[in-house]
Amino acid sequence: MKVLLVNNTKAAYSAINQSLKDANLKFIFSEGIENVIEEIKTQLPQIVIINWSADDIDVESMCKNIKKLKLAKYVYIMVIAAREKEHAMTRVINAGADDFIFKPFGKTELSLRATIAKNTIKREEQISKSKKKLIKFSKEDPVTSLLNRRALLDEAIMEMGRASREGKFFSSIMINVDNLKNIMENDGTLMGNATLLELSNLIKKHSRSYDKTGRYGISQFLIFLPDTHVEQAEKFAGRITDSLKKKPIRIHGNTIPVNLSLGISEFNPKDVYENNDYDDLLINDLLLDSLIRRTEDAVEKASRKGNNSIEIIKT
Repeated sequence: MKVLLVNNTKAAYSAINQSLKDANLKFIFSEGIENVIEEIKTQLPQIVIINWSADDIDVESMCKNIKKLKLAKYVYIMVIAAREKEHAMTRVINAGADDFIFKPFGKTELSLRATIAKNTIKREEQISKSKKKLIKFSKEDPVTSLLNRRALLDEAIMEMGRASREGKFFSSIMINVDNLKNIMENDGTLMGNATLLELSNLIKKHSRSYDKTGRYGISQFLIFLPDTHVEQAEKFAGRITDSLKKKPIRIHGNTIPVNLSLGISEFNPKDVYENNDYDDLLINDLLLDSLIRRTEDAVEKASRKGNNSIEIIKT
């Protein structure tokens, strides 16, 4: 674990090194107070020890600036100061410091503080991982691992903004599994879910990294294709149906006949309102709803034709 020593002196380093020589830490030294933030970005220490030995260091601002950094791992800040600075320690802690220790300090005392720092970092990393999992689960459909409906619509709203700024159309494709109900009734819910998972994998296989794909309804997938007109979206949909014809879905050795209906529509970036006030945001929500309704209408039209039909309804 890396430890960055800020405003280091020979006396301070000697005391720190003696106390922490068995703590399995790698010390790096700041080349100047003004370089601390950049050094943290490049060196990525997990512990920063600030030797506050002079009043020319604005420790509060330094702590605030360190905590503002968006880094992958938690940075633990420890401040070493003389006893006469005791009155300022509340402000330093409120600014972002995790701990402080007064000089002179004993070997055991600093070693224990380092152990507390390691435990805190470990706990913060566990909390961060838990938060990421919660965010992932809150956005993810549990059956297909695609975006759930709410997360997909949030992504679509952001895509509308990008499309407007760049002046580019984007298209939507809705894929409905017409016979999902029959599959579930005849073969069970698990088989139905397995079919949806196989379909989601097929869609991901043909999608670009920046396409937005999610499960919109019980039997519906919805895909937003940035920088794509309906003609290109139709080719995408055709690749899905062609793949199913060439290689039908098989689960546990059984071929599952899947009947799809695919609807396509497109969004004109000139329609977006970008003032970010309440009325414009509401209008953009309505515009997105209109796009989805056109796509749903196209799906219904395709469903009446059958045979994995693809239908387009333009703006």
